[in-house]
Amino acid sequence: MVIVGALTLTILIAISAFMYGLHHFVDYLSVLSFLSQRGEAYFPNQSVNGLLNRLFFNGNNLHFADESFPPFNPVIYGSTLISSLLIITTALFWRWRDISNVDAPELAIMMLSMTIASPIAWEHHYAILLPIFAITLPLALSKTSIWKVDKRVLGRNLLP
Repeated sequence: MVIVGALTLTILIAISAFMYGLHHFVDYLSVLSFLSQRGEAYFPNQSVNGLLNRLFFNGNNLHFADESFPPFNPVIYGSTLISSLLIITTALFWRWRDISNVDAPELAIMMLSMTIASPIAWEHHYAILLPIFAITLPLALSKTSIWKVDKRVLGRNLLP
């Protein structure tokens, strides 16, 4: 499946580069750099960058202006970089001693962490939570130790 997906992606990129030129792919890197430096102050941006832009009143947070972005602020940019590094590093290495059993919950944690760490994360980007909840709810319910209170912790016999 991975080989077929990579082959399909390679063919589509080659066709696109042939038809429109390779410079569009290179130019897109400057667009991503610009967006990562400024982010969005508009309130549907539910990321650390959006929160900091609103906290510093850096840009319009009530009305979407599609032709303007908040001005560059080094404090917001640095804080966004640090928070993104912390979020992604934590997601990558939180189970570094037990990497033999990487499964769907670990992928879900990584997907959600990448969304949170992004400088622009609109509300609809968090739609990935629905499949994440679908994956993790049965796992959480199957862990009976989570839902039972240990009798020794309470100090009295409240549970049968």
